[in-house]
Amino acid sequence: MQLLEAPSPMAGRAVATPYAVPMLQGEQEPANLRRRLVVIDVVTAFLGWMTVEAVWVKVFDEGSWVDAGLFAAGMAVVTVLLANWQRLYLARVSSVRADEVTRLVRLSVVALLIAYGMDRWIGAETSFIRVAGGSGLSLWMLVGARGQFGHWLQGARVKGRFMRPIVVVGGDEEARRLTQLFLVHPEMGYAPVGYVGDEGDQELMGLPCLGKLVDATLAAERAGASGIVMAATAMNSSEVNDIVRSAQLRNLHVHFSTGLAGFDYRRIRALPVAREPLFYIEPFSLTRGQEIAKRALDLVSATGVLLVSSPLFVAAAVAIKMSDRGPVLFRQVRVGQDGRSIVVYKLRTMVVDAEAKLAELQAHNQRSGPLFKADGVDPRVTRVGRFLRSSSLDELPQLINVLQGTMSMVGPRPALPDEVAQFDDELLDRLQVKPGVTGLWQLEARDNPSFHAYRRLDLFYVENWSLLLDLTVLLGTARSVVQRGLRLALNKDG
Repeated sequence: MQLLEAPSPMAGRAVATPYAVPMLQGEQEPANLRRRLVVIDVVTAFLGWMTVEAVWVKVFDEGSWVDAGLFAAGMAVVTVLLANWQRLYLARVSSVRADEVTRLVRLSVVALLIAYGMDRWIGAETSFIRVAGGSGLSLWMLVGARGQFGHWLQGARVKGRFMRPIVVVGGDEEARRLTQLFLVHPEMGYAPVGYVGDEGDQELMGLPCLGKLVDATLAAERAGASGIVMAATAMNSSEVNDIVRSAQLRNLHVHFSTGLAGFDYRRIRALPVAREPLFYIEPFSLTRGQEIAKRALDLVSATGVLLVSSPLFVAAAVAIKMSDRGPVLFRQVRVGQDGRSIVVYKLRTMVVDAEAKLAELQAHNQRSGPLFKADGVDPRVTRVGRFLRSSSLDELPQLINVLQGTMSMVGPRPALPDEVAQFDDELLDRLQVKPGVTGLWQLEARDNPSFHAYRRLDLFYVENWSLLLDLTVLLGTARSVVQRGLRLALNKDG
């Protein structure tokens, strides 16, 4: 079985790249990620089932504590067995959040049927509501615990731990794009240690050339890589087949690009013809019904969040006013859908004349491209503003923009006019949709300084929008805000 953690033969090997990406550290921690995930599943499932069992024992006086504990422990074991059956301990499954959650739901349904069937078989006559409650609570806890595990693992990988060393096969533009993707997103766990290509191929982002295409698998093995990533456009069909078969004989993992960029994998369907592995690309179109559904989601979610957060809104406004007697709201002109100017609202987190002092801080910019960010070194941020930013409370007034219809709950962030002036024609496609309070870039690359990540994720959203994607981003953002709030409450860095 493929384990979640990468092997460690590359420990201590450094790769020179133009990106400030943490490289593989010395000796990787001896922790087994798969074992950690099994422990998380066992503990979480036990707590979920035991909580419901405890309610029935304590409140309804049904059964004993011993029987409840044994039943919960048994269901925890069943959960792990079912998780293994659902292949939830494979990296290629658990790393795709949507796939992981889908399989967890399937696991929980089967666990419910097993629990109910076993109770009926032994004559316990346990109510269906009781086992459904245990299954539902354990599912909710499993989704949350695995989400936390994934968040921790991504943070560890940004620091250079638990990385999978790979060799890029190819030296063309597609190979360069893939290499850039791995270097900009170390949280995905791939550490390119070199590439192989033919004479005349371009250098790949500072990676060392390990040989020619015919030497691909031998070079990967010598470099201590656990797998190869093949650029589809860099070689002919015969070379592709030879390299894939050779890699599998050497037990190397093989990733093969499609040559496509910016297409959601859910739009790609396996559609073989005469047993040849072809793919079909589902067309994308935004119908009037989808637009209405998105607007309905915006109105419902914005209204709900405003109602729930209104006490925090009032408290933040009072704190801002008391700090320096300045205005509570900060109004800024940004670029909205179709290039129209809109006024975006935020709780003021900076001194009153902050925009006039922006030029003095350009040397401290932590972003690449036209974006600007100087967290931690920006003297314009007030003490109250620092807390509001860390907790994301400063974004609450943008819900008013959503209700007005100038913004959506999910979409690319509204850019400043001087930023948009530096966008190329392709990136201007982000103006086809309403800007969002949150978005794919904020969720997946909020702290990533690379403009490449900003560009790629915004264009991906425009190309692949769906109601499911919006719901996924909203739920992920809610989880992220709660996590930052807990860290602030525990006096940890947010």
